[in-house]
Amino acid sequence: ENKRVDAMPMKNTLEDTRAAIFSAIENYGGAKILVDKPRYIYAVFTTPLMKFNDDVEFYIDTSKSLVHFRSASRAGYSDRGLNRERYEALDERYRSWPLYEK
Repeated sequence: ENKRVDAMPMKNTLEDTRAAIFSAIENYGGAKILVDKPRYIYAVFTTPLMKFNDDVEFYIDTSKSLVHFRSASRAGYSDRGLNRERYEALDERYRSWPLYEK
């Protein structure tokens, strides 16, 4: 099974890109931001049912105008597609920004 996902395009500026990422995370819910650096964001998402913690990382590559995404389950091998579903949901919210901005 291919677990790779496409990088997301940056917004017009680094600031807008970061705002869109934070908006997507907040709108998705269940996350705690553990690292917030200018080009790197690390969050832990807790699954609603089983309360598993999943690591999610965003790396903003300003030289290529891309946002790289990584999501990994801490428990077990198979996540039953949850990480891909999370990526797709976050990607949709990110691309729809500022629609989800509060």
